[in-house]
Amino acid sequence: TGIYNGFIPAEKRELTPMWDYFWNVAYYVYFKWAKFLQEFPWLDNYIATTVTSHGNYSWSWYIPIEKDIVSVGFVFNTKYNPTFTSQDKEELLLSTIKQNTQIREALEGAEIIRHNGLPRLNVVRNWNGYSKNLTWDNWFLAGDAAFFSDPILSTGVTMSHRTGYYLWVILKEMLVRNNESWSQLLMHGYKESCKDFYTQVRGIIRFWYEWM
Repeated sequence: TGIYNGFIPAEKRELTPMWDYFWNVAYYVYFKWAKFLQEFPWLDNYIATTVTSHGNYSWSWYIPIEKDIVSVGFVFNTKYNPTFTSQDKEELLLSTIKQNTQIREALEGAEIIRHNGLPRLNVVRNWNGYSKNLTWDNWFLAGDAAFFSDPILSTGVTMSHRTGYYLWVILKEMLVRNNESWSQLLMHGYKESCKDFYTQVRGIIRFWYEWM
């Protein structure tokens, strides 16, 4: 069900962008010797993940990975921030995230590293999309493999749980009834249910971006 798990022919998945107006780009790096942010000081083992809104369809993250390593990234929309694409990527990332005083202080003395063989600076873009083919030849797509919206509200887990539940109900009915026509109807229902849910999630995320 994950984006990188399993082997699916690209022509079968046919991932299609659902938001033609919403082209995001993310620049991110990994820091070593960075400080973790304690959102709740009275909880010794709780390490906070921090998200900062920078307005105009842009935001940044500060995510603890392991020990003293953190992932730091900046996301912006190219339609509303066209000048960002012509700026130095690393300079733009660092100058933006350090607008947050907490993060700026947490990164004092920290150093950018190549984590797990990744480049020093990583770039991801245009990740939202919906697979036109969710079922075929005894295959079912669920979770991120079926559709991916945006990481900002951590809806991926919810979508995986929901589509997993849909599949459990459908497969149970298919095995019990053992009827080809009924199976086709159930698979169609699965596609429509996934699309409806994805549309709901998309609306929530769009609302968040427009009001941040």
